[in-house]
Amino acid sequence: MIREHGSPSDDRRQLISRLRELIEALDSRLPHLEREGEVQIATDAAALKSKAMARIAQLEARLRR
Repeated sequence: MIREHGSPSDDRRQLISRLRELIEALDSRLPHLEREGEVQIATDAAALKSKAMARIAQLEARLRR
């Protein structure tokens, strides 16, 4: 499937939307700390959420220009 590219602003908005979906999914997951490796998964998820939020801030700043 070939996707036609929209404007850079449209691409940024789409990426922001997908990053927000990712954050929503991360927030909805409840860690089961009694399971092996779960603490690391929760730590990684928190780091990923932080990076996604920072990226959203960058993209939104570029949209305001």
